Amino acid sequence: DTAAANEDGETMMHLAVISSDMRCVERILEYGWDFIDMEDKHGRDPIDVCDDVLADNTGDDAEPVRIRRNVNDIKTLLQQTSVRKNQQAHKVMMDQSKKGVGGRKKRQSEAPP
Repeated sequence: DTAAANEDGETMMHLAVISSDMRCVERILEYGWDFIDMEDKHGRDPIDVCDDVLADNTGDDAEPVRIRRNVNDIKTLLQQTSVRKNQQAHKVMMDQSKKGVGGRKKRQSEAPP
């Protein structure tokens, strides 16, 4: 089941973010798993989880710096992907509205006055 989640409602994408694993995030997106908008039991989507991971990893030691760098890159990728996804959905809706209800083109007589 591609939409499987753990007991906290975290999907593969949530866990990839928590692990700050950019390769895993990219791989999930390559296969088209659409987990960007899925929320866990706490109402957090993967972009929200990025913010939590960033907040939990403060300091100037090498590990928190590496994690912040990776998670910032992951967050940017997820935001860009979300924008593209929304643009595609908008385009589909606009194309459907041009065709009219039921996929047929509206006739002049059907157009509002």
